[in-house]
Amino acid sequence: MNLSDATETAIKNDQQNRMLVESLKRKNEDIQQRLEISEKIRVDLQRSLKETQQQDHLFHTQQMNCMRRQVEKIQNEKTLLENDLKHANSEIDTLKNKVVFAENSKIVQDSKILEISNQCFKKSFSSIEELLNFMLVQPKYYEEEHLQHSKIQSRLCKKLKNEKNKRKILENEIRTNQINFEKASTEYENKISDLNFTIKSLRNQVDSLAHEADKALLSLQQTIATTKKPRLFFYSEPAISIPGDPPCPSVIDELREKVNISNVYIKDLKVRNKKQEKIISGLKANLKTLNEENENLKDELKSAQMLRSESEKQMETLRKTYDTQKDDRVNLRKKIKKQQNIIESQVENIQTLHSTISELEGKLSEIKIRFTRIQTEDDDVEKSRDFDSYETPVNTYNFQNQHYEQQMSYADCYIPDIPSALEPQIKNIAFNGSLQAPSKIKILMKTVCSYYEEQIHSLTQDKNNAQQQLNKYVNCFSEFIPKFTASVLNKHVPVSVFLDDPTIQSKTLAVLRRKCENAIEFPCMKCEAKNLTEETSKLAKKAKKYKKELFDLRENNEFLVNSNQEKSQTILELQTKIKYLQKKYNDIQNCVDKQKKEFLQKLENSKNETETEYEKIIDHLKKKYIDQRNTINDLSAQLSLHHIS
Repeated sequence: MNLSDATETAIKNDQQNRMLVESLKRKNEDIQQRLEISEKIRVDLQRSLKETQQQDHLFHTQQMNCMRRQVEKIQNEKTLLENDLKHANSEIDTLKNKVVFAENSKIVQDSKILEISNQCFKKSFSSIEELLNFMLVQPKYYEEEHLQHSKIQSRLCKKLKNEKNKRKILENEIRTNQINFEKASTEYENKISDLNFTIKSLRNQVDSLAHEADKALLSLQQTIATTKKPRLFFYSEPAISIPGDPPCPSVIDELREKVNISNVYIKDLKVRNKKQEKIISGLKANLKTLNEENENLKDELKSAQMLRSESEKQMETLRKTYDTQKDDRVNLRKKIKKQQNIIESQVENIQTLHSTISELEGKLSEIKIRFTRIQTEDDDVEKSRDFDSYETPVNTYNFQNQHYEQQMSYADCYIPDIPSALEPQIKNIAFNGSLQAPSKIKILMKTVCSYYEEQIHSLTQDKNNAQQQLNKYVNCFSEFIPKFTASVLNKHVPVSVFLDDPTIQSKTLAVLRRKCENAIEFPCMKCEAKNLTEETSKLAKKAKKYKKELFDLRENNEFLVNSNQEKSQTILELQTKIKYLQKKYNDIQNCVDKQKKEFLQKLENSKNETETEYEKIIDHLKKKYIDQRNTINDLSAQLSLHHIS
């Protein structure tokens, strides 16, 4: 019995152990299948997260690019508006300057008329009305003058017509400027309205994006709050406890890994939340900048409207001045008669000037005679200097002609022809009545010496050029003459020695004659002679070309000397004009510098104001960021507590 009981208990224990092993195998297989399913789900979740991240990134980049493009368009339109406003301001300044110029010209004309009236009537007038009253008292006197001086009146009428035409042109310019200003103002208003519409649309887009971001945050918070632990690894079967065996450690490790994976997902969600908060803060900052730009544009529009009202007032004043000028024209016709007496006095002065000019011409003729005598003396001195430098045959010629020169009178001395370049300068100095005779002589000597020094300098340059060309000719013979001497004298002789030494030349000719007499060497010499003749003909052609070039260069030098003298006179005239323009430029530059300083001061003030406003905005955003960070930390703490529970 005891054996049967023991065998039965052993069989039962074996059966139980087999059942336990089979159940454990089944559980392991189920766990492995569920692990594979969980890994597939994890891979799918990672793929979906990557795809969503990529889509969010692309959507975010597209939105940011659109916003940047719109902001750039608004900035470009703003710059265009600023440039147009500057152009309008410049046009307004030009109109103001024209008005001031017209007023000043009117004042100057009135002052001239009063001066002429003082000279004519020998009586001072405080205003033009007094002058007109005085003229109305004496109408017959002016009628007689009108009959005497009809030509002068016709000229003055022509001047009045020209002034009328000028004023008509100014009126047309003012009208065109006004029309252009009105068109520009309407365009500015349309552009500003378009900008306001775009800003409103951008605001709506930003608000919609912010609303969507808030919804996404709320949905994330709800999903985080409602998430629970996964039920993949909780089994419906009862727990199995084998006596003496510990629980399976692989299941616990896998559970820990899953918990770590869930923590990683939570961290990714936090990072995405932070990125979306940064995007929202950037969009809000862009919205604020757009609001500020809109306010600035409104201020500029108000300033443009103010400028338009001011320009309209100025146009009204210009019209009034034009109406007053019409009345002044009638008065000017009456005032023109005053100038007739002045013209008669000027005619008398001209007659006296003619008499004085005739006297001065007589004096000038005497001065010319004296100048010719002094010039002959100077030429004799120069000839004596030149004769000392000449060679003996010239001295013999001068010695033979001494008796003939002594017989010539002082007035019949040889006077060289005055060069064409010096004639205008000498005439200007001779006919200058402000200078005395000794000063004129000194100036003439200086001009003549400078002219001949320039000619000497040009001749030295020509000499140097000719020497260079001669060296070129010698270099052309540098290869030919050594070969020729080597074939004739069996000796290489350089070009310089051959040309300077006549003995070598005579020797070469004698050897050539001897060789030509010999019949054996004659054909070789013929070939050499042909080659030499060809080379000499080529060299002669080159020499002719160089001579032509020299002749052309000399003509060009003479032409350049004449052109330089003409250019020097034009340069002096241009220098005077440049000085006058430099003065104007300096005045304009000073005005521009003042305007730049004022503009820079305004810019600095505006920068300081904008910096203070941006600092306030940044502080406000920092506070919001800290609050959001605290809320996220609270949510993460709640999540951790929820997972632990």
